[in-house]
Amino acid sequence: MAVHPNRDATSWKKVFFSEFYANVRMFFSQNHEAYDEFNEIQDVEEKIRYLCRNPVVQAESEKLMATYNESRKPLKRSNVVKAKPSQKTSKPWWINPKSVQFPQMHAQLAVKDLPGKGRALVAQSKIQAGELLISESPFVHNLYYDYLDRYCFHCSRRLLCEVENGFQTCTRCQMAKFCSKDCLEASVQAYHWAECAVLEELIHDSCLGPMAPLVYRTLIKTGLEGILSTIKERDTQLDPPRYDSQDYFSVYMQATNYEKREGGEVFRRCVTSIYLSHLLQFAEFFGTIIDSGVDDGSHDERLPITTTTMMMRNAKRYDDPGSLLPKVCGVMVRHMMSCSCNAYELSELTRGAEKGLQSLELGGAVYANVSLSNHSCYPNTLRYNEGTLCIVRAVMDINKGEEITDNYGYFFQSLPKPERQTQLAKQYHFICNCRACRENWSTVKEMSGREIAFKCRHCQSPAPTTALKKCQRCRKELQLGKVGKKVENVRRFALQTAKSLTIENADKMRQIYTELLNEIKPNVILPCYDILLCEQIISHCYTIKGNFHQDQP
Repeated sequence: MAVHPNRDATSWKKVFFSEFYANVRMFFSQNHEAYDEFNEIQDVEEKIRYLCRNPVVQAESEKLMATYNESRKPLKRSNVVKAKPSQKTSKPWWINPKSVQFPQMHAQLAVKDLPGKGRALVAQSKIQAGELLISESPFVHNLYYDYLDRYCFHCSRRLLCEVENGFQTCTRCQMAKFCSKDCLEASVQAYHWAECAVLEELIHDSCLGPMAPLVYRTLIKTGLEGILSTIKERDTQLDPPRYDSQDYFSVYMQATNYEKREGGEVFRRCVTSIYLSHLLQFAEFFGTIIDSGVDDGSHDERLPITTTTMMMRNAKRYDDPGSLLPKVCGVMVRHMMSCSCNAYELSELTRGAEKGLQSLELGGAVYANVSLSNHSCYPNTLRYNEGTLCIVRAVMDINKGEEITDNYGYFFQSLPKPERQTQLAKQYHFICNCRACRENWSTVKEMSGREIAFKCRHCQSPAPTTALKKCQRCRKELQLGKVGKKVENVRRFALQTAKSLTIENADKMRQIYTELLNEIKPNVILPCYDILLCEQIISHCYTIKGNFHQDQP
């Protein structure tokens, strides 16, 4: 469990989003006319202005802004020595050949618009199973609250023994831990300066949700000037488009599906943005210059953020026609919607004494290139992490013209089609039409105990028995008896292989099971439990070389 920061018993009470939102929601749930008026407004910035004219929103904002004091001020980055390059070395995740236009992607990947799907990644030539397709650092990432005491707040690697490794803890918030002084200094320079005083509000309150910390950090990293210049640029026709992991425009232009979202979801995200904007004011995100809303050529009104009174004056400027606050809130709503469709988990493969190999979700991250992959319930790629780096590999041969597919957390192996379709439509706003959905493939539980359905590898016609020497349709030789023996080997050794898999023997095991897969898969009708076993072990052979932890016996 993560540690709590020390608090003085007589200190001010923090206002968490759960309290802020509950009181606002109660008002609008009891005043249907006001809620209907909100939903009738189409423009997000106007929705923000409407909410900020509401007396309950104003009262909750005043309660939050009243918590401002010296301890709420941001860290001074000028007092922190700029971090030296980390001495830790990453594994060589080199893409070969690398795309000139999109340097984080394989040269044989192209970005295309597909009917009914929008932007997608497509293979320009045949790609072999195992090839590295994307190696991308996140634009922003964050750790979940429950993992703060075990993982570095900056690089997301698991912390070693404190005495042996000398990891650092932020002395102010006492929540963020770092594997080294370099990571601590790099974090303060990049974003912790603005998160430290409000970190508990950002990540401890589950009501705020996992997207809000990513959005907050996105704005801190980009800065007010960068956001405003991007808003001006968004209508520019880019030819060719750019997808760069460290380019804010690439993140800003990610799909939001705003028009498909229900009013209640938009309402919650708008209220969330107002709450976050107050935390941004604590961080002096808007500096000491707040836009006056009057374009008369004079200097902007200067409001030094030093007292509660001044902070209150800033908070009341949401309704000014020229105020930057509704605009910034609108950007945050945009990012919350795009993150719900395009953000990814930071993961670690762990092996426990009882549960065996399983993937642990440590936090979230935003990747501009990885997000171009569309969903399939039976994807042709594998995605995993090394630190915060996202690695995408082909797990099967991909032919020229085929789409590169990922999985958004809903696999046919574990969820029946109706449940997958419902969840995907609710969160991602599309109806999946992948092969597993079109053919209504069985789950692993439904496959259990079934006989394998064999086929002719030449003409694809079913083979009723392994005893057949030749295909009844094309008359070509089958050799299904040999295939059946390979299947028996998979069933006999797969589970033991998963238990004994290590970084040292992973390459050897991957080669063995790849050969088995190549001999079996062309001769069986999918879905097949034994094929899934082979594919799972091959996937583990890759992911064990990324973030991996072995529990002590």
